Amino acid sequence: MGREATWSAQTLALKPDTSYTLSGWVQGPYAYLGVSGGATAGTWTSSSSWAKLTVPFTTGASGTVRVYVHGWYGQGAVYADDLTLS
Repeated sequence: MGREATWSAQTLALKPDTSYTLSGWVQGPYAYLGVSGGATAGTWTSSSSWAKLTVPFTTGASGTVRVYVHGWYGQGAVYADDLTLS
């Protein structure tokens, strides 16, 4: 089962200046998966069914990033499941 979110975020302390890939399954109108802070990257889907999103990024000098998922404003809940970082 996925986690329902209109906006959900978590801060991670990662290795500085290192490439990572964030991936996970999302469901909901205009679901967005991304990172901000020490790196900025993201992607979205307009599918109303489950879709796998992949976000490659490289951390900055601090290594700290904020991972977040949200839906388009006013479009309803978004669900996220099986988020992984590699």
